[in-house]
Amino acid sequence: MRDFLVTRNLLPTFTEETIFLTLIALGLIYYNNPTTQTEIVAILEHVQKVAAIAVIGALFTLYTAFFTQFKTETQKHYMIMFALIINGAVGITVLQTISQEHSNPLWYIFPILNLISVGFAILLRYTNLYNLTALTITSVSYSNIFYGSILLCGITYFLQHIPGMHWQVIFSSSIVYATYLSTIISRFLPSITHPEKTPTTRTVHLIEKATNDTLRILNRTGFQNNLLMMVTDHHTTSMEIPYEGLLDIDAYIRKMVDTTFRTTDVAIVTMGRYDWKMAWWGKHRSFQALIIDVFLANESTRAEFCQTMDTASGNYVIGEKGLIFLNTQTRS
Repeated sequence: MRDFLVTRNLLPTFTEETIFLTLIALGLIYYNNPTTQTEIVAILEHVQKVAAIAVIGALFTLYTAFFTQFKTETQKHYMIMFALIINGAVGITVLQTISQEHSNPLWYIFPILNLISVGFAILLRYTNLYNLTALTITSVSYSNIFYGSILLCGITYFLQHIPGMHWQVIFSSSIVYATYLSTIISRFLPSITHPEKTPTTRTVHLIEKATNDTLRILNRTGFQNNLLMMVTDHHTTSMEIPYEGLLDIDAYIRKMVDTTFRTTDVAIVTMGRYDWKMAWWGKHRSFQALIIDVFLANESTRAEFCQTMDTASGNYVIGEKGLIFLNTQTRS
């Protein structure tokens, strides 16, 4: 069912671009309309806990867009919560405003679409058809930030000059553009970077190759706790980790990579588990996973990921949680 929805683009499009443009729309409305500033502050004071979640999500949206290549699960969680809170709050507020003032009936389209986005996302989340894997670990591209921000500024400016249109409706329509149209439009615009050459693209390509090669070997030989895979663009090598290596696996990996792969992109795959709680009140879950350390040639950092696995079908396949970014460390 989920694959059917994904292939036909029927899942809510709370992508990195959508969430970033939602934040831009909020900033534009807040800056251009003095009435907005007072009303937004009043709303935040009445729902402080929800507001705190939204603020954290907004900060993570900015941070992951400009200061990091990958997002952690916690960052993804708060970013999606930010998008849902903004869509829900704007949808309810705009419906109340236009119903009380008997505004143009066409304006009802925007808040209804806002609420449909929220309802659809929540429904699919609790039926296990939608989760954080819908938001990728990579950051939004600078091309999407550039083009999306320009288009959103143009939409906001144009709508502000339509007589009688409330700022709430302008905000609602801007979010509708971000949620339903921005991703589609961005596909037809030229890139301002060279994606195939970026460290992010090189890392993702290497992770995909390492995952596929390791799962293929596990399905042929069975699970081995001391298995280690070395994967480059052209070669894949499997070996057993010696006993002394298991005592300090991080030191063993660093030594092996620094003496062999200083000028080659390489991924080192080991076996492990990933423990996760969505929030402090959430249910604790544990996943069998591939721990993937990526070392890029001529880069000073080491990025660590885990790829969750599932064996319910009898074979090792990519698990429900998908690929998870853990941390980045400086190479010695």
